[in-house]
Amino acid sequence: MRIEQFDRHKSNQGYLAAKYPCVLSYAFAAVFLFIPYAKLLAWLIPFIFFFREKDSRYLRLHTAQSGFLLLFLALLTLMLNTSADVAFYFASRSQSETAVIEALFLGAKLDQAAWGLALASFALLLVESVLAYTYRLLPLPLLGRMAARLEERTRPGPLR
Repeated sequence: MRIEQFDRHKSNQGYLAAKYPCVLSYAFAAVFLFIPYAKLLAWLIPFIFFFREKDSRYLRLHTAQSGFLLLFLALLTLMLNTSADVAFYFASRSQSETAVIEALFLGAKLDQAAWGLALASFALLLVESVLAYTYRLLPLPLLGRMAARLEERTRPGPLR
């Protein structure tokens, strides 16, 4: 994990400095993380910024990495919520009060785990947005490689 430094340049989104749309995508995604059911769709915001950008490799890498992070968070949250629902379903079918209570406690623990993952993702988004403001990128181990591969395969034209 080596921090990459990029030169200052403009984005084609409003011809602003490229750091502003990047930080805005992080901010919008962070807000969506704490809206209960919109958390599952927060990954769309960075990918909207990713596919709208044509000139800035820096912005495309940042948004792709944060989009993949939020996509994995959404999938893990769905798996945790679904497993809690399945446990409650089978506990209610058994008609045992003890099983239902244990399933409710399991659901609460899995919900806490999902919120913990959301807070950890929020911390990563915060660190990445601070780095984005200074034109730096910290590629996360798996997500950085996926973002670079997506950026290379969908490259629209001359990039910096």
